[in-house]
Amino acid sequence: MSGRKPRSKGRERLFTVFFMFAVTVVFVAAVSAAHLFARDAIKRNESLFLKRSVLAAAGIAAPADGAAVEKLYADRVRAADGRHYRVLRHDGDAVYVFTRRGTGLWGPIDAHVGLDAALDRLTGVDFYAHGETPGLGARISEPWFTAQFRGKKGPFRPQPEGTGAADGRFDAVTGATVTTTAAGDIVNGVIADAPGIVGGGR
Repeated sequence: MSGRKPRSKGRERLFTVFFMFAVTVVFVAAVSAAHLFARDAIKRNESLFLKRSVLAAAGIAAPADGAAVEKLYADRVRAADGRHYRVLRHDGDAVYVFTRRGTGLWGPIDAHVGLDAALDRLTGVDFYAHGETPGLGARISEPWFTAQFRGKKGPFRPQPEGTGAADGRFDAVTGATVTTTAAGDIVNGVIADAPGIVGGGR
């Protein structure tokens, strides 16, 4: 017979608790370190994403390079009061980009909506943040949907997909009535409120 004493159940349980505690500490430390290491990069990427969105709504194509986006934004965009931006286009004309939030099927929809200097025609729309259904409501972020507003006068009302080419009309997303209506309400809300927001600062 061996002279070794069997471990007690109490000691085994204590060992298990300490082992799980040590593993938890190691993983929490690793995740925290990764978060701290990536935090600045995440903030930079979020900032670039929003700057690209503002430029897109102004009708300005943003370059692929991040540094070029930063320079273009600094040269062209003048932040106003957090609700709108004054943007200088390549032709020297000033346009306005407005930040707007609406309510979609599954939550808020955030957009940048651009209007020309006369606050008359749209220069672009970008629905940059939402939680709508992929393949349905999420299609409001696709280029075919946002491009159809550019150069048009509002207010807008949705038409069946494939028919909304005229001023005041836009193609709805088939099967996403709530999201489509919300997108139209966002754009129409900006058109209605823009004169009061810009005021005498044009």
